[in-house]
Amino acid sequence: LGTVSAAVDGNQFTRFGTNRGQALLIFLALDSDRAHQREELMGILWPDMPLKSAQGNLRQTLYLLRKAFQDAGIEASPVLSTRQTVQINPDFPLVVDAHEFDSGTGGGTAESRQEAADLYRGPFLADFFLPDSEPFEAWTAEKRAYYGRLALDNLDQLAADTLAQGEFAAAEAAARRAIALDDLHEPAHRQLLQALAAGGKRGDALTHYESFTGQLDEELDIEPDEATKQLIESIRQGE
Repeated sequence: LGTVSAAVDGNQFTRFGTNRGQALLIFLALDSDRAHQREELMGILWPDMPLKSAQGNLRQTLYLLRKAFQDAGIEASPVLSTRQTVQINPDFPLVVDAHEFDSGTGGGTAESRQEAADLYRGPFLADFFLPDSEPFEAWTAEKRAYYGRLALDNLDQLAADTLAQGEFAAAEAAARRAIALDDLHEPAHRQLLQALAAGGKRGDALTHYESFTGQLDEELDIEPDEATKQLIESIRQGE
């Protein structure tokens, strides 16, 4: 999530053999609970290459990846392969931030949701691309959209939880983070208005509403939802 990085025992791991080797490790790590057919991996990493050439490239990529692990002092390889499949070694103590984030969003408490929010450092694979592999880029886009929606939903729920608990500063922070992810996400703007007003910042709430309505008019040529209008009217009346 965000800038791609890897570490072993706290030390940065940067040598993956090749760019395709890093892509392979990323793909396997995210979907680490099953073995992947070699044909599947070749179709994702070398979609336009003849079968024999793709097979040779996958073998070479795996060799260079294992050598990179050995050079980093990793005795048991994180990647296992057979003649048919490749997978993450189930005994390797692998930690993936996306997995932890996914689990944290379902924790059901404000604390777990806050921890999950802190794990979301940016869009999935924000700085990693394989422009000559459409299948890999399509897979990345799908995961990026999934984690982006999850991050937004998590922040919405975190803002709602902290509002209900009377923690208005925390609710304001969660709502602002949601708006930073999607500045036209109206539920987050309503939560921000509620948090500001309830936290004694009525003037800030009114100013934010005017700014948001101007943005909606300029970018989408629409007015705020009825729920947002009713909320700001309540705030104007001091309710």
